Amino acid sequence: MRHLIIATAIAAVTGASVSSSAADAPLPRETTLTVRGMMCGSCADAVQKALLAVPGVQTVRVELKGERAVIVHDPVRVTPHSLVEVLRRAGYRAEPR
Repeated sequence: MRHLIIATAIAAVTGASVSSSAADAPLPRETTLTVRGMMCGSCADAVQKALLAVPGVQTVRVELKGERAVIVHDPVRVTPHSLVEVLRRAGYRAEPR
């Protein structure tokens, strides 16, 4: 709702029209997962590649030493559980932080 109000205010100033579907789109969500089983940079790359292949995932930052992945995604299309499952299938143990 707040996005619709902001979009409407911008439209009033600029003379543009507002689409309620664009204004109602959910904000991206950031999910952090603990990822176990990464031993090297190639493992971190594999984790990143697996997560980026998920429709709705926008960005992935993998920290090998911190054993974590930070994922920005569309919360309607992607859940933390689905991200954990993708990594499980790729051979890694993961859980939300």
